[in-house]
Amino acid sequence: MLAGFVLASIAARFIFPGISLDGRTMWLLRSSPLAMRELLWSKFWVGTIPLLFFALAPVLTTGILMHVTAFIMAVSVLTITMMTFAIGGPAVGFGALFPRFETENAAQIPTSFGGLLFMMASIVMIGCVITLEARPVFNYLASKSFGAEQNLTDMIWDFGLTAVVCIVTTLVPLNTAPQEAGKPGSLERLTGLARDRSWHRTARRSRPWARKHRRSPHPPTACT
Repeated sequence: MLAGFVLASIAARFIFPGISLDGRTMWLLRSSPLAMRELLWSKFWVGTIPLLFFALAPVLTTGILMHVTAFIMAVSVLTITMMTFAIGGPAVGFGALFPRFETENAAQIPTSFGGLLFMMASIVMIGCVITLEARPVFNYLASKSFGAEQNLTDMIWDFGLTAVVCIVTTLVPLNTAPQEAGKPGSLERLTGLARDRSWHRTARRSRPWARKHRRSPHPPTACT
């Protein structure tokens, strides 16, 4: 559970702002042959794979140091792997649904409304995974400690539902975000705003007299 919260906080800081950080160049990406779905999936893999290695390292190290059984080790590794993908998907999806192209500081992006929704969705997903896996793990520990019988059918159902929850949580945001972002007036309006601001800044820098005489109501004229 603690590992899931740590992964969610890291994803909110580094994966969620991915689309917003494109900012002024997003309109170039939209005008290129690259589809929005491919762009989101590329950001998903680039952000999730390093996060997966970061998640597996402490889980494997803790399991080896504590000399856990093969069952607990397998459950821990598979669970943290599915949770990593289930956190990376909403991070990219919510980041595309609620972009903040006008933000200058990247640290402000996770504190937006979209970042709050992403963290709430991650907490709900982590709670569902813990609830579904509590019974099979408890039955396994009870069978090892007290000789209780194990119900393999319930174990398969619980772990299967856990996998379904993680897969749905991963795929739904990544498939919904390209459709919503492709609607007129949503992402096009924001990228147009970022492009206009970039153009005005470039034009302002290319006119040195505008900075020197910005308080003057008239531009400088040549002396006769």
